[in-house]
Amino acid sequence: MTTENNSTIISQFIEKFGTQFSMKDLSSLHYFLGVEANYTNGGLYLSQTKCITNFLLRTQFQDAKPINYLVPVGRKLSCYDGDLLPDAPMYRSIVGALQYITFTRQIFHLP
Repeated sequence: MTTENNSTIISQFIEKFGTQFSMKDLSSLHYFLGVEANYTNGGLYLSQTKCITNFLLRTQFQDAKPINYLVPVGRKLSCYDGDLLPDAPMYRSIVGALQYITFTRQIFHLP
């Protein structure tokens, strides 16, 4: 079933949903879990621009230039190579943010 722009169906859905769950109708979606929602005549456009920009600013990579790949092809990585990072919690936070951005991008680009 599609709601399109039928405010009656949308209101009925929100009312029915509200009887089953504790919730508030905060009106139109604008930003949720790092995803921006913009409404256009063509439908709903989802973007991660704000989330990615904030990530780049937090990690001080806002001026970084893109490259084709990060690691030479065929290189074997090992947990025993390299030096320990001085700020392990920050590293884990960065890796987690990159995983989140990557996973949510895959969801938005399903065929």
